[in-house]
Amino acid sequence: MGALDWEIDQQLQSITFFAIVSILISLSNSNTGMTKTSTAHAAQIVLNVPTKKTMIPINVTHTAIVTREKHTQLLRPGSEFSADLPRALTNLRRTLSTLICFFADSYRTTFGFNDGPPLHDALTVAYVARPELFITTRHRVDIELTGTHSMGETVVDVWKYIPTDGSWGRTGRNCLVADSLKVSRVRLDEAF
Repeated sequence: MGALDWEIDQQLQSITFFAIVSILISLSNSNTGMTKTSTAHAAQIVLNVPTKKTMIPINVTHTAIVTREKHTQLLRPGSEFSADLPRALTNLRRTLSTLICFFADSYRTTFGFNDGPPLHDALTVAYVARPELFITTRHRVDIELTGTHSMGETVVDVWKYIPTDGSWGRTGRNCLVADSLKVSRVRLDEAF
């Protein structure tokens, strides 16, 4: 470990908890994509810190879809669903709606999500506030740092191939990974 790595490690150890959204995850230890080199290395540094971490992978965030009905309730709780979205009750709800509309268009045209966009970062915040909404399992998680085709991939050792100890750091099962979201309990209209 170099001097900079040691300094970063010392700074990160003062943090008591991390909540992470994983863009790329492979539950079968196969290739699923790439992130930039610096992001991959930064993510591995965080995973090596001996502090509790929870990751909400994309396969879980893609189960929380903001349908038109949910979007309506976010804007104005208790209002009837119609083809047009109602006027937002508060500035915060309007801001959230603007983001949802942007991502709804992007996810519809790029990925074919016709029922609405999935929630990503918001679910990480939801985990911090209400962890009981998630089912998690503790695993060894690493970021692929050297692969020609898999650089940046998040790899979760679901089959426990890697020997680990009881720590949250470099040698342990270092991360709680969300397996699923109790979607029926998420109420956007009550969250804001």
